[in-house]
Amino acid sequence: MGWHKSFLGKGSKTTHITSLNVDNSNVTNKTSIAESMNEYFTCIGHDLAAKVPVIDIEPGSYVDCSESVFVFKSINIDEVYNALNNLKTSKSLGPDKIPARLLKDSCFSIAPFLTQIFNASLASCVFPQDWKIARVSPIYKASDKEIVVTTDRYRCYQLLLDYLRK
Repeated sequence: MGWHKSFLGKGSKTTHITSLNVDNSNVTNKTSIAESMNEYFTCIGHDLAAKVPVIDIEPGSYVDCSESVFVFKSINIDEVYNALNNLKTSKSLGPDKIPARLLKDSCFSIAPFLTQIFNASLASCVFPQDWKIARVSPIYKASDKEIVVTTDRYRCYQLLLDYLRK
C-alpha cells in the first residue's frame, strides 16, 4: 500500500456484520446492530464488576505506603523523540487520523511541543479529553462450531492515538 493510501486512511480491511442474534432475534438493520454492540460493550464492565465478591478489607491495607512516594518524573525531549522514531508505520490510524509515518517523519519538529504538552499534563494531573477518545471495533472470536452470531462472540478492540500507545 502506498503512503498516500495510508495517509488518507484507505486500504484498510473492514468486515461488515450483516446479521446478529440479539435476545433470540435475528437483527439485520445496520443501526440496530451498532446499537446492540454499543450496549453490549458499554455494559460488560459493569456486569463483570457486579460478579466480583464484596469484601470488608480496605484497599489501602494491601499497600505499605510508609516509605514510598509515587511521583511522575518529567519526560525529556529525547524520550519523546525516541518514542516517535520507534512508531510502527504499519499500524492503523487512530481517531485523530494522523498516520504514524507523518509523526515519525516530523519527530524533530514536533517532539519539543509534545514534550511540553506531556509534561504539562503530568504536572497538572489532567489528561486531556481528546486523548481519552478511542476507535472501538468489535473483533469476532471465531469458532468452527458456531452458527449463531451473538454479541458475546466479539471482543472489544480499541485503537488509541498513535503517540499515546507507548
